[in-house]
Amino acid sequence: MKEYLKALKKEFIKDKYLILIELIIIALFFIPLNYYIETGGGMKNIGNRVQIDNSYKEKGSFNIVYVEQLDATIGTYLLSFIIPSWERTKISSYQYNDEETIKDLTIRSKLDLKQVSNAAIYNAYNEANKDISIKSNKIIVYATFNDYKTNLKVGDEILKIDNIKKDKIEEYKEIINSKNINDNIIVTVKRKNKIKDINTKIYKSKNNEKVLGISLFNDITYNTNPKVKIKFKHNEEGPSGGLVTALKIYNLLTKEDITKGKTIAATGTLEDDGKVGEIGGIKYKVIGAKKADIFLVPKENYKEAVSVAKKHKLKVKIISVSTFKDALNKLNKELNN
Repeated sequence: MKEYLKALKKEFIKDKYLILIELIIIALFFIPLNYYIETGGGMKNIGNRVQIDNSYKEKGSFNIVYVEQLDATIGTYLLSFIIPSWERTKISSYQYNDEETIKDLTIRSKLDLKQVSNAAIYNAYNEANKDISIKSNKIIVYATFNDYKTNLKVGDEILKIDNIKKDKIEEYKEIINSKNINDNIIVTVKRKNKIKDINTKIYKSKNNEKVLGISLFNDITYNTNPKVKIKFKHNEEGPSGGLVTALKIYNLLTKEDITKGKTIAATGTLEDDGKVGEIGGIKYKVIGAKKADIFLVPKENYKEAVSVAKKHKLKVKIISVSTFKDALNKLNKELNN
């Protein structure tokens, strides 16, 4: 009996240590911290992400460059001090409101991707002189802010304000401007496929404007001829793919292959007016584009991009661009010399 109790005690101690080890592993690699870990990504041909009816062929390719972003845990956070290519970024730097969740950030990042996809379609079709018109426009809550209290949430689709339905953000702003500061109004939204009436308040902004304390987003769907479909993967998000998507669409719409058989990478946000905007993580994206012949970057990122390429002795040709048309012109000049 004594030997049995001794063996049982050893087994109990062993189990306790195993449980302790399991808890340490869970703490190190599964409990999230308020950080992202950013590290070098790579380059992907976006050929299968853009589909256009009866499109022209291309010999080269347009490629998106990306940065790997990991949700930080204690383990990855500690490793980031050892691994030079891992960089810590506070989640708060992506938040508009202290109460925003990771889910809110993901929704907004998806909206960013939708915005640049829409801008890419709009710019490419207009530049290629193809038919394009607005089919529908959903108005979505993009962000809420610390200075205002609201029950509206990121991702809510605005259906009505004070029981009035409008198609444009500006028209809803007119309704808000017709009210008084501190008035309560009802905003009807679609949230998780359910219709809800949200009671909220009119605030006075720092610029003395009447506001709800939210930022709104136009989720546009276009009618195009020929038809276009953009299908990014579920884990692809953010605004930096605008320029390269527009270039890809344009090349499929036009007879002349602007790639000239080259591997072309590009990064940059894109607005409806064609402006190409600055992006983050350029040092990782330059390294990711090392196998490209040409890498188009926003003018704001150009100096750092050239410096990184020089440091790592990369042969990729880096070109600064400010607008979509500027990118087309410089690409044409570079490849036809």
